[in-house]
Amino acid sequence: MPKYLVEASYSADGLKGLQKDKAAGRKAAVAKAAESLGGKLEAFYYALGDHDVVSIVDLPNAVSASAFALGASATGLVRTKTTALLTVEETDQALGKKIDFQENRFPRSRPVTRTNARLVVPAKAGTHRRRISLNRQAGGHRSRHAAATRPRNQVRGRLLAGTTKCEMCGVTAAFR
Repeated sequence: MPKYLVEASYSADGLKGLQKDKAAGRKAAVAKAAESLGGKLEAFYYALGDHDVVSIVDLPNAVSASAFALGASATGLVRTKTTALLTVEETDQALGKKIDFQENRFPRSRPVTRTNARLVVPAKAGTHRRRISLNRQAGGHRSRHAAATRPRNQVRGRLLAGTTKCEMCGVTAAFR
C-alpha cells in the first residue's frame, strides 16, 4: 500500500483544540480518519519547526490521500502538506525506465546578426552562463542592458563580437 508523508501546521484555533483534546486525542482522530479511507496510521510525531505534526500514513491510492488532506484542511484548524513516498525498489524501477527527452539548446555555430545575437553574461562560478536576447522589446533592465552594451561597427551598423562593460550596472558582457 502506498505511503504518504503528511506534514500539518495548526491554526490558532487548532492549537486551542489541541490543548483541549490533548495530543493523544488528536493522534486517535488521525488514525480513525485514515482507517475510514481504508488505510492506517503508521507513525505520528509532534515536531518543532515549520510543521507541528509529521505523520506517515498508508493509504490505498492518491485519491484517498487527497481526500485525507482535504478533509483535514477543510476544518480550518490545520493546513497540510502531503508527499507521496517511494520505496527503494520503486525508485530503482523509475530510474530503469527510458524516456525520450530532448533539451532545448541554443545553436552553437550561427553567424551573429541582429535577429539571432545573444548577450552572454558571465554568471557565478559553478553555474551556467545566462543568455539574454538582444532583440527584446522595450522593458526592464535586460533590454536596456543589451541596448546600452552591444558594440556596433560604426561604418556598416553591424553587431560585433567582443567584450564591453554595461554603463548601467557595470557588468562585463561578452558578445558572439
